[in-house]
Amino acid sequence: MPPRVLVIGSGLAGLTTAYLLHREGCEVFLVERSDQLGFHSSSIVIPRDNAKVPWGQEDWVVDVPMRSFQGGYYPLLIALYRHLGLSFTSADFTFSFSRLHAPSPLRSASHSNRPTISTYFIHSGSSGLSLPSFPHKAYSSFIALLRHSVRWTIFAVCYICLLVLSFISWHTLLPLPRTLSALLDSISDLPILYRIIGEFIHEIFVPIFSAVGTMTCSDVLNTPLDTILAYVHNTFGTSHYALAQHSARDVARLLVEPLRIQGGEDHIRLGAEISAIRMTTKASRDDRPSPTGDQAFKVSLKEGDEIIVDRIVIATQASAAISLIDMIKGMDSHEDQRRVDLFKSALYRVSYRETIVVTHRDYSVLPRDADTRDINLVLPDSSLLHPTTESSYGPTPALSSTWTSRSPSNYASGPSTPMEPAFHQMSMPYFRPKNDEVYTMATHIIYPPSGFESNGPILQTTNPIVPIASGSVLGIARLERALPLENPDTILESLSVAPGSSDEASHKIHFVGSYAHSGIPLLEGCVGSALRVVKEILESEGLRTRTNKTPLGHVDWTQGLGGRVGRLWRWRARKLY
Repeated sequence: MPPRVLVIGSGLAGLTTAYLLHREGCEVFLVERSDQLGFHSSSIVIPRDNAKVPWGQEDWVVDVPMRSFQGGYYPLLIALYRHLGLSFTSADFTFSFSRLHAPSPLRSASHSNRPTISTYFIHSGSSGLSLPSFPHKAYSSFIALLRHSVRWTIFAVCYICLLVLSFISWHTLLPLPRTLSALLDSISDLPILYRIIGEFIHEIFVPIFSAVGTMTCSDVLNTPLDTILAYVHNTFGTSHYALAQHSARDVARLLVEPLRIQGGEDHIRLGAEISAIRMTTKASRDDRPSPTGDQAFKVSLKEGDEIIVDRIVIATQASAAISLIDMIKGMDSHEDQRRVDLFKSALYRVSYRETIVVTHRDYSVLPRDADTRDINLVLPDSSLLHPTTESSYGPTPALSSTWTSRSPSNYASGPSTPMEPAFHQMSMPYFRPKNDEVYTMATHIIYPPSGFESNGPILQTTNPIVPIASGSVLGIARLERALPLENPDTILESLSVAPGSSDEASHKIHFVGSYAHSGIPLLEGCVGSALRVVKEILESEGLRTRTNKTPLGHVDWTQGLGGRVGRLWRWRARKLY
């Protein structure tokens, strides 16, 4: 009889795990506390507004958060999407880098008194293979143009040095400082070099990775350097991608559909909350013997149902995983207690940052039209920083009373939607810039698909540092995003189950999620951790040998590795999963 596996959580990690286990012959149950699948639960749906929409496309789904991905760093995700038959398009995003300045006290009352956004650098996309362009202020005078040209040259040299460092780190050719902060400290005795490299790191490098990892600037500076350099090395010269005619809703539907076919709604429990987990030796409703071995998990739901399974995969955030482990009763052996302590110790070391994502049409968060790009990164000027002791959340009178919405002439404001009144006059959440917690405000311009042009572009701002005009808001999502692990090898080893482990219950508990994978916690980590756990389960159940070369889930996982040149650049003597 095939093993019965319960997957708790329906983010991409949980859905991928359930999908692959099903394809490998396991009987899979999926439990999600929310009433909809987690991977697209925050998405915004814009209803069809005219007859030009292609047949079968009744609405425009805006993924929240942004679900774009980049070649080189997402080979497993790309392979999974291609296996599912999803199409995606290349999107060589352009970037603007700007500073948010406080309103000048010298401006007259007749002028707008809102903070201003000043752009200091523009990146033209293609992950380092294109030439940057200058912001509009570079053309204000010959001196300004000369100054920006010198700065561009210095940043170009710094970027080449960064690529060299990433190559050294990728192949472990030389020992490097542990973090960016340590790197800067190592050259602090060289004032000119320290100033040049420090400016590049703080003005370019830190904003990008603050946006990529949705973390504070200090988090970036204290992230393991090899983690950041691995991202630089793997993404060099690659394109960004976005799902073409599909969305996260389609991904979730395709991954969960086999489970519906397998056992109907009995195997997919949405809006279900677990009330207890106990060790047992018999199945529940018909008193059948446990499918394999003497031990099984009896999972009780608050709705009154019970599910008997052989293994549990926890696909939640680390904090929720700890609560679920504490809920399991009957793991009394010395080995079980040792493993539980190991699990909890590892999970407690996973840190999170709250993330705010606002989907809206308030163009005030963008730089002036000439400097606006696909993705616009804004850092607060030092004059806007607040003491560390103050709350991290807005609104603050200094900004909320002066920040007004605008709609540039080259953007259609679009019709109002039924969602807007719900946010009217609300206090919009944002992160007040603090001395030790500075976020990069990242605003992505999302253009409408064919048939929805009259809606105009939509903006998606992640970690706003100013309040968004309430009348322009389409949706607000507050999420928690894991930070990169400080000691990934140790933590991941603690969360893994080695093949041939004992039959104790604690060896039948598995963990997946973006945090349960090396590197920056992104969608790739969700798929990578799912592959690791599926392999653990199959080998532990005797359904697969360690020497088996058949792709897990019968998916060609090599089709996301890119062309020959890219594979050669990213080659390293390590397994794909």
